[in-house]
Amino acid sequence: MDMTTKADPKSRQGKVAPPGLTLQEIAASVLPLPERESLSEKEREAFDYIVKRSKIWFESTPENKGQEYRMSPLYVGLLQTPEVADLWIRLTDMLGTSESRGSFSARDRDWIRLTVPVRLKTLIQGLQIADAVASGIDPRDIKSLLDNHLEDLTPEDRQIVEYVQATMDGEVTRELYEGMEARMGAKGAVEFTTSVLFVMAIRRLIQAIWAMQGYELPDRSTDYDIIQSFIDGSAPVHGYDRLNDVVKKAGA
Repeated sequence: MDMTTKADPKSRQGKVAPPGLTLQEIAASVLPLPERESLSEKEREAFDYIVKRSKIWFESTPENKGQEYRMSPLYVGLLQTPEVADLWIRLTDMLGTSESRGSFSARDRDWIRLTVPVRLKTLIQGLQIADAVASGIDPRDIKSLLDNHLEDLTPEDRQIVEYVQATMDGEVTRELYEGMEARMGAKGAVEFTTSVLFVMAIRRLIQAIWAMQGYELPDRSTDYDIIQSFIDGSAPVHGYDRLNDVVKKAGA
């Protein structure tokens, strides 16, 4: 698609977005970033932080090393309202760094990031799968989650997945909570529950913001392809808890 001129969003509806857009492509797109000079001082501070963090996130992916910077469609949309965007991203940083604050492990966090999109019947996305494998989740267990074969998971992992599902469905019980509290304490269990609902909200936000730009998420078959690449060992494994490293570098 020629990105040198603005295009009718209807002409792009249904197209799968590339893995981010260059700044030149964004400027010529249907949703260009606001001019920095037009923003208030507070908005500029938020804008600058989010762009900085986005670049660090992009560079944290081994496959992007040496590549031209591209911004995800989510950030393109959020930056239309920098102060609101800042709240979303800061909460992402807070809840995403649970292990470093002693709340619950990165592995438990990544089960949220896997289970929520599967429950919503949307794409998990390759980076989430890569991060989950890096945190110690067996890719064959991710496939079991996709196939709804929870009986193939260990009792500990099945507990996590079923608690995420119950939270999403509004079916948390005292018994379910006590199981999580015994596992990670009251602080961890409450924060874990909050994280489930936040990830649920941001996954719907991703769908909406991509649609604003005329894009839709790729077909879920790509999840199976990526999982298989980890099962057969052809995919590189990322560093452990990449999100925590990104937050540190961004200075949040």
